[in-house]
Amino acid sequence: MTGTERWSRQRVEEILARFDPEEARALALAWSEAERERRREKQADRTAPMSEAVRSILSEHGLPPLARMQQLYRRWEELAGRQWAAHSKPLVIRHGELVVEASDRRIVRRLRHDANRLMNRLNRHFGEGFVTRVRVVSPPRLSNRRA
Repeated sequence: MTGTERWSRQRVEEILARFDPEEARALALAWSEAERERRREKQADRTAPMSEAVRSILSEHGLPPLARMQQLYRRWEELAGRQWAAHSKPLVIRHGELVVEASDRRIVRRLRHDANRLMNRLNRHFGEGFVTRVRVVSPPRLSNRRA
């Protein structure tokens, strides 16, 4: 058996039977400890740091890194410009599509007309492909129903 093959518990016990009881006990303890260490290493290989896990989840769902989104939210006025900042707010970026909510339904058309300029400005700041499309949406309508 080569050094890279795993020994079964039965095979280890057969070999330990050839030693005197104290030596066998010491070797059994060493073997058990080595097995525990291998299991810990195997488990450690499967676990990833939290930041890596979050990045992976965001990427799977087409979302950019959180730091970039936070920067976009915090610096919206500077990055988007006065026209956009005065009348809109960024909601989400998913698969490259930035969804922006306009302050009212009348502003939507005006901002949609300027969407390519906004996309280019954001891509210059964050890197090409950060935003591939801008979708401007109206604010949600409030229901007139009363509870």
